[in-house]
Amino acid sequence: KRRKVKSSPRVRCVGMADSAGNSSAQAPRLPAVREFRWRVDVRAKAREDTANTTDAVALVQLQLGQHPSSALQFQLDCVQADRVLAQLDEANAQLAALAQAK
Repeated sequence: KRRKVKSSPRVRCVGMADSAGNSSAQAPRLPAVREFRWRVDVRAKAREDTANTTDAVALVQLQLGQHPSSALQFQLDCVQADRVLAQLDEANAQLAALAQAK
């Protein structure tokens, strides 16, 4: 299932929420995301006791700030990707509500 996240180039951060939904009044200053790259990697594994199985992961690279050395790379399995997308959906809903309130 594909989810669409709307982005705004200039959003004022009014608070942060952790994975449990607890929000803080004072948000930390976060670096800007300059570039976002991703791909899905499917790894086939041969097992002696079963047929070939596959594991799929999303490989993600975020370029933060101005310096090329500030790239952050990580991978997400399907469960982790669903959690991240759910949090992005929640952030998107909050941003949309703030935009409508203006």
